[in-house]
Amino acid sequence: MSVTVRAKLPKGDTNGLAHLEGSLATDPDAVLVVVGLLRADTIEERPHDEDDPRCVKTVLLHLEAVNGVDGEKVDKLLRKVYEQRTGKIVLPFEGE
Repeated sequence: MSVTVRAKLPKGDTNGLAHLEGSLATDPDAVLVVVGLLRADTIEERPHDEDDPRCVKTVLLHLEAVNGVDGEKVDKLLRKVYEQRTGKIVLPFEGE
């Protein structure tokens, strides 16, 4: 099974990234800590694909950037959850 995120951000004030457009354009290499709400949108059955028989497409309901001390807390929580899920200590994007 695979899960994808539709390439569409939430509309209106539930898109907590819109106000960051200027700073993202100024520093496109900056990594932001974000928190979001996600739900399944469509489930695509692929009976002829033994390696990936189903694809769940999701939609972002709400997205917010988290900065400062809260961002540090969320980053630590992300690393902890990643380590518990995978057994790996380093997140894949570190060192890039």
